[in-house]
Amino acid sequence: MKKLILLLGDIILLYSSLALALFFRNGQLNNEIWQNHFWPFSIIFLLWLIIFFINGLYEVHKAENDFKFYGKLIQNLLINGLFAVLFFYLISGRFANIKPQTVLLILLLIFTTFFIIWRHLYYKLISSSKWRTNLALIGINKESLLLAAEIINNPQLGYKLKLIINPDSSSIPEKFQVIKTTKDIINIKRDFQKYKIETVVMIDSPKYGPDVSRYLFESLELNIQYFNLIDFYEKITGKVFITVLEKHWFLENLTSFNNNWQKIMKRIIDLFFATLISLISLLFLP
Repeated sequence: MKKLILLLGDIILLYSSLALALFFRNGQLNNEIWQNHFWPFSIIFLLWLIIFFINGLYEVHKAENDFKFYGKLIQNLLINGLFAVLFFYLISGRFANIKPQTVLLILLLIFTTFFIIWRHLYYKLISSSKWRTNLALIGINKESLLLAAEIINNPQLGYKLKLIINPDSSSIPEKFQVIKTTKDIINIKRDFQKYKIETVVMIDSPKYGPDVSRYLFESLELNIQYFNLIDFYEKITGKVFITVLEKHWFLENLTSFNNNWQKIMKRIIDLFFATLISLISLLFLP
């Protein structure tokens, strides 16, 4: 859902920026002007969105309000601007009778400004406590502490660590002791209700797994989402714990890619970008 909101926001910004650019360039915006520019720029916008996607600008866990992130945004916008110039150079007089150099320049300036503001506001929105999901972590080990650190240091992930359940009283580093911690598993349901828990992540431990599972089963009516630690960490960070990179993990994940549909899609994408890059490279051959 967060990626979809981000994508829809970018699409709205693109066409709004185009409308403003056409208005500033022509002093008006009528149906004829809009129709002449709509389809050529739609192709450009699709290419831009693909470049954004490839470079990870729709990965929520990478959205940060720092110089590195905004530097990446600017870098992608410059690449997109270059592709747009090459595209209009190729189609000029062939598929369209427009010469949108000025419109493109105005569009880039408007979109860049609005795009940076939009991403900043989006980061603030998903990072606010009001919109974050309350999470409980069951079990303490090296991996669960890594997850806790990710959640605390990256509010844009959309989760707020509200409760740590530590059944075997394992040692917890001081920096995590500000989080409410309990070893009581009997009253799990009551604690979930008290701290308004919406997501529960549990480590895979034979020491107390069956007991915890029994009490968790009694909490099903609360409509809480339950996750295995390893799967949840990969889901929100896009990373995998080194400790789980064993042969069975590779077999499971490599097998999931072994189907004809994904092979066909990969082939289509390969051909599309090979053709696109080939057309652009033709400009430099003479």
